[in-house]
Amino acid sequence: MTEKISTWWGSTADAEAGQVLASYSLNGITDSCLEQRGYPRFDWRASIFPVSSSQEFAVGGVLGVFDSMLFADDYARSLETDDIETFLNSPPERSEKEIAAEDACLKESRKSDVSDDELDAMKLPPAVAELRGLWQETVTDAESRVVKADEFKSCFDEEKLPEMRGRSGDELAHLADEVKREIEAEKLSPKETVAKFGEWDSAITGAFRECAEPYLAEVQNAIDAAHQQFERDHATQIKQAQDAWASVRRDAEKLGWSPDEPLAGYERQHVG
Repeated sequence: MTEKISTWWGSTADAEAGQVLASYSLNGITDSCLEQRGYPRFDWRASIFPVSSSQEFAVGGVLGVFDSMLFADDYARSLETDDIETFLNSPPERSEKEIAAEDACLKESRKSDVSDDELDAMKLPPAVAELRGLWQETVTDAESRVVKADEFKSCFDEEKLPEMRGRSGDELAHLADEVKREIEAEKLSPKETVAKFGEWDSAITGAFRECAEPYLAEVQNAIDAAHQQFERDHATQIKQAQDAWASVRRDAEKLGWSPDEPLAGYERQHVG
């Protein structure tokens, strides 16, 4: 089911292709302009941000907690995004001539500036966004018919995990932020930071999975049935979403992207 959903929800490769288009639209002209002026330091590919696996969110809820960690996967991506932003905003020492060239190239790039809405559409086509919203409503409705929210919450709170520090499940998101801040204050390497936070999240996710296990088969059946009906009800919109992603991939391929060469893994230390 997940593979079928990803054809219109968007695969990880689709998301990478969208990021390639957005990054090129923001920085490609500046890159070319500087190279033409004899300053090839900047490479627009270095501004491609990491993406999440579409499977993490295409189903969500009880099923989703078995596909990924509750917080650690997203946290790792956020640190990588911070690293890219730091790189982009921390240029090396340059001569006055190079700085003047950068100013001129930035001015040139602004002539073809794309709007925020246009950038968003490159990363998530409107047809896809609309369909995602409808599907998430469908999943929530199907799951709510099976999972007793109060029982699930009680199950988690009764685990009394030391990692919860005496807090209830209602405070989990705030607690996760608190743990991140404490670990970041230790000034570890990014890899060590993610690993340490992952240890905390592993215990939390494990408890969630234990509490979700009794509902798993019934929820899977309910969502499978809902998915079949969803495909019948939204066949036209699904085709539009699939076509939108195909267009994104074609445009990204013109810039050198492919599923095997996503560019998002470009080694920024090789720039310059």
